[in-house]
Amino acid sequence: MPWVQKTTHAGKCIYIQRHYSSRYGSKNKCTRGSNYGKTSEAQAAVNNRQACLQQEMIFNANFGPGDLTATFTFRKVDRPKDLQEIKKLWAAYMAKLRYAYKKAGVDFKWMRAIETPDKNPHIHMALSGIDLAKLPRWPYGRVDFVPVGTCVRKHISSKGTKVSTTRPKQRYATAAVAT
Repeated sequence: MPWVQKTTHAGKCIYIQRHYSSRYGSKNKCTRGSNYGKTSEAQAAVNNRQACLQQEMIFNANFGPGDLTATFTFRKVDRPKDLQEIKKLWAAYMAKLRYAYKKAGVDFKWMRAIETPDKNPHIHMALSGIDLAKLPRWPYGRVDFVPVGTCVRKHISSKGTKVSTTRPKQRYATAAVAT
């Protein structure tokens, strides 16, 4: 089986992925079968890892030094009951954010992940750099802002946000290299 190497440039990071492919160069001799049954746990883990990697690449392509990451939390009395209520509150706050960025004359780029654990739901967000005094107040709790570094290893997926400062395990054959 031949090795296939995929190189992706995302901002100041370079991602190199190497894997085997039994179908490479087969020219329609090996076709993919149709989907059937449920996704196995092993395949679900692979799919989640690929989704995390894709989000990380999007993050590194669009955000860099001068940009911000934020965690929006809720006070006990202001905690929403379900995900729909969180999305409703978030939509209203996003309108205020868009207005603040437009008023400041700054391009508004953002990514977000909503985590809904049983006890304390919260929202992780990456946003383009702006003076914090120009941002609208988050009326439902606390906000923690952290500036973005050079090449961030940040995974935002349906399972939430995971920050890693080390390279991924070698068996995944993925590397992020700052240039």
